[in-house]
Amino acid sequence: MNQQSTPRVNSNQLGNHIGGIVRLVGTIRSKTDSQAILETADKGQISILLQQGSECKPGVVEILGKVENVGTVREMAVSNFNPDFGNNGIDPDAEIYSEMVQVSEKYKEVF
Repeated sequence: MNQQSTPRVNSNQLGNHIGGIVRLVGTIRSKTDSQAILETADKGQISILLQQGSECKPGVVEILGKVENVGTVREMAVSNFNPDFGNNGIDPDAEIYSEMVQVSEKYKEVF
């Protein structure tokens, strides 16, 4: 079986993946019908071009998308995290997640 992995990236790594498919985890800071601003774990802000009828909601999300340029990703799919994620004692540690993303980029064969 041939499985291709999809790299998890932060804003500072998008330039290495232009034209490729990536996964971004972050917090939606603003949203219109066609675009959202995602703050990634490394505190960068990315413009997400949303699909028509996107189910992207405010809060923490994972975006699967195609990198258009260093600041823009076109959504292919979205996973909305539980609304309590980041609230009520569930504390996402963005710094640890960001470090994991950096390690996964460095050791691609493991991830």
